[in-house]
Amino acid sequence: MPVRLGPPVWLRLIWYSSITWLLEREHLMNAGWPGGELDINTATPPYCSPISNHMKLFSKGPFAAIFCGGLLAGIFDLTQAFIGYSLMGSTPFRILQAVAGGIFGRQHSREMGWTSAAIGLLCHFTVAFGAATVYYLASRKLRVLVQHPVLCGLVYGELVFLFMYFLVIPVSALGHATFNIATYITGPFGHPFLVGLPIALCVRHLGGHAD
Repeated sequence: MPVRLGPPVWLRLIWYSSITWLLEREHLMNAGWPGGELDINTATPPYCSPISNHMKLFSKGPFAAIFCGGLLAGIFDLTQAFIGYSLMGSTPFRILQAVAGGIFGRQHSREMGWTSAAIGLLCHFTVAFGAATVYYLASRKLRVLVQHPVLCGLVYGELVFLFMYFLVIPVSALGHATFNIATYITGPFGHPFLVGLPIALCVRHLGGHAD
């Protein structure tokens, strides 16, 4: 039977954005603003809705930079892993179990079924958000990270790959990492463009840094 992990993340984001916009518009129209037109950045209570206040977190600042950078890096990295390792005969379900294998061991992770797959997904995005957090914090001291985000992002993505494969994985329950064609595609080639670059660009444009 085909393995389904629920609606894709991008589809859930579209749903969330659409619902938020509709609720915001409904609130403004009820407040007497025809067409729901209002500058939420300058409006004063009661015309600033709770939804507007919460959505400001996603505009600019540390949270927006880390959230968007980590989310994009996590999605892109997971997608390339699904594609790359499918060439080796694996499935998304097994790939997520393999991620959790770093905690439980490869064999025990497979025996856990969907539980280990869910834990693997959580671990994957934890690492992605962690990488985004480290880059953002470093950018507060090293201005070059936001002044040259493309170059620094590519280098950072490579460093994330080296850190995971030569420091984290060897001390995990999986032991030393094995290298194959999928590893090279998703690792030294994929990480700079699909992990480091999205994080660096999000920090540059959403991190609230002064030019």
